[in-house]
Amino acid sequence: MFFMKNLLLYFFLMFICSAYGHDLTKIHPHPSYTEDRLYSNLVNEESDLPSSSFPQHETPSVTLRGDVPFFEFPHLQEQSNSIWAFIKRTVNLPPEVPSPVIYFFPFEKQKQDQQLIAWQKQWIENNSLIWTEYIRYEKNSPSTITPEWIADFLENSLPFPKRFMAYHYDNTNYIQIDPKRVFLSYYQNDPYGVKRDMVGLGFYIMGHEMLHYAFQEKGIFPGEDHHCLFTLPLLPDQQSVLSALSRFLIDNEISFSGIELFGLKKEKDLQPCRGKNDLLFLQKAIALQLSLPSFKEL
Repeated sequence: MFFMKNLLLYFFLMFICSAYGHDLTKIHPHPSYTEDRLYSNLVNEESDLPSSSFPQHETPSVTLRGDVPFFEFPHLQEQSNSIWAFIKRTVNLPPEVPSPVIYFFPFEKQKQDQQLIAWQKQWIENNSLIWTEYIRYEKNSPSTITPEWIADFLENSLPFPKRFMAYHYDNTNYIQIDPKRVFLSYYQNDPYGVKRDMVGLGFYIMGHEMLHYAFQEKGIFPGEDHHCLFTLPLLPDQQSVLSALSRFLIDNEISFSGIELFGLKKEKDLQPCRGKNDLLFLQKAIALQLSLPSFKEL
């Protein structure tokens, strides 16, 4: 009977894979919008965004805001806290590093609340190089991006593709996640007709974005190198940070083994280190950086 249950679960996961065709390239399709490494006044600030209406009985480590899918994931707060605690330990972040603020909304201005939009406007003003990446992504002519054009564009739109799944806002502790695309895409009936998340990919994506923030706090720049670095054996046990994240999620039953296919393997298949030289030197340098508790202060 145990064998049959596992066989059914295997075929169900393969059905999901073929039916939904998840593309992990949309997790973080651009490496980093800004190369300006000076912290703005947005960094690690106390957020004035509205708290979730879901009742919380204790002060959380990770702040969750917006349309948080607590109904489908009733332990999301505790699970987010444990993922962040794991990442802090893994990359030796000092205890005073503020926890992430994660905002759950699609990357569409019409579907976000006004306080988030106001915050984004301030962030864009302090990270103007986002338009360089926007031009590259949308294949626009640089001559069209004038102050007047930007002002008009921001009236109704944001400089992010609508199909964005998740994003860490450079130089801050803010992360945005599209809950429908990230957490609910695999929330389906299991072989027994019970509605549940059969993969746990949302937690992997959340951890991926937390790693961007953690590497920022370790002073690892430029951000466009992160995706390559995430796949290198940087840890003392020769694991990559993504491999360690996957194993943590599976061992703690936050996610299932499917994330190794839908998450870790997909990221490696993108060959994020392609074209980079001196990988061994880079690997050793970053491994040393991660091993030190407060590298940024040295």
